[in-house]
Amino acid sequence: LGLFGASCESACLADGDQVAIRLSGGGGGHGHGGRLSLGENPFNLPVGAGDDVHRDQFARSAGGSGAGIGCCLDGADVAPDKDRDIAGPDILGPNQRDIRGFDHGVGGLDRANKAAGFDHSQGVSLRFHLVEPHDIMVGLRMQRTVRKGGLLRSLSLALTVCSAASCAQGEDTSPAVATAEVSVARQRVAQGSPVEMTYRFDVADAAISSGKHRVFVHVVDADEELMWTDDHEPPTQPNGWQPGQKVEYRRTMFIPTYPYVGPAKVILGIYDVDSNARLKLGNLDRGDRSYQVTTFDLLAQTENVYLIYKDGWHPAEVAPENPAVEWKWTRKTATITFRNPKRPSMFILQLDNPSQSTGAATEVDVRIGDQSVGTIPVGPGDAPVRKLALTAAQLGSNDMVEVKLVANRTFVPALEPAAKSNDTRELGVRVFHVFVQPEELAAKH
Repeated sequence: LGLFGASCESACLADGDQVAIRLSGGGGGHGHGGRLSLGENPFNLPVGAGDDVHRDQFARSAGGSGAGIGCCLDGADVAPDKDRDIAGPDILGPNQRDIRGFDHGVGGLDRANKAAGFDHSQGVSLRFHLVEPHDIMVGLRMQRTVRKGGLLRSLSLALTVCSAASCAQGEDTSPAVATAEVSVARQRVAQGSPVEMTYRFDVADAAISSGKHRVFVHVVDADEELMWTDDHEPPTQPNGWQPGQKVEYRRTMFIPTYPYVGPAKVILGIYDVDSNARLKLGNLDRGDRSYQVTTFDLLAQTENVYLIYKDGWHPAEVAPENPAVEWKWTRKTATITFRNPKRPSMFILQLDNPSQSTGAATEVDVRIGDQSVGTIPVGPGDAPVRKLALTAAQLGSNDMVEVKLVANRTFVPALEPAAKSNDTRELGVRVFHVFVQPEELAAKH
């Protein structure tokens, strides 16, 4: 929808005024133009055969104006509860949430949204943000062609909103609280591998509201389709940031296996956990206070060192709400083998033990042969990524390397009254990721 000769910031429509309307096809590079008075039936516009709307004409779902509808449709452009803009709490049911642009967290490795349980058919207590109903309606580009009839219905709504609202309210004039900068340790990242992300916030002078905040991190492909998230809490809550302070921290993110190879974009923002309100940052706003902060190239998984899970492993399990989150439980001792890179390498694990049982493991010893190469503490809570540097001498001269994970204790959920489970397996630690990164491979990427 284009309003010729006027901008959203300054133009308002009076009764009887006319606006020129152009309807553009999805890939044809052409459109139809005409003039329409307010109150006139917009469905009388001429529409030619084959006029489709490509997904780029609707860059966001409800609540965002996107590329194809550019005038005064975002919630931020219209004052709440005035002029036909209805605030989320006024229209949502008790089990619904507000939908604004990119919703927070789809399958990220951060939040405990699942009750504890140890049966095969149940998910155990996770520090992962599992998919919730509102996550399905994140503001992504449509992945299909939309017929013109749907566009004309949207046109009618667009004209109603633009004529009713004061377009001068469209600009977000509130001060930014900080400017974000994110860097990726490697520009080319293979699927299934870990990558270190450095987050930096240059704090401005604007006051930051109290309350608990989280950083949402969404990774999208070239078509803006959401692939995965890494929402997390910053080490220091934003309401404790000081003007002029530079807040910087690092975080390792495991790249999931995804049917896509090519450029990836990282979209970031900060939101209040209780209200879902987002903080304004000094970066270029994509809409709804979400900001593109960096890019990297996603490669195929074939470049990774292949791991063989041998003795001591229970079958893989997945979170019912999010199949992308997968783990394996160990027994007392679990063995992994891989081809010897015969050079210094990093052994990287992400593991935990969500059980509160007194018999649950509290640490795991990592051994190559009879030699311990490191001890890793485990427990309920976040599943941190641990790194152990292995020398070529520790890896040995054999063609294959055998690594054992030895838990200091095990437990059986069925024997724990508090667990209320019939799971009779002996459980050591829960392992989400294991990765071997040879020194030369790290330099290559």
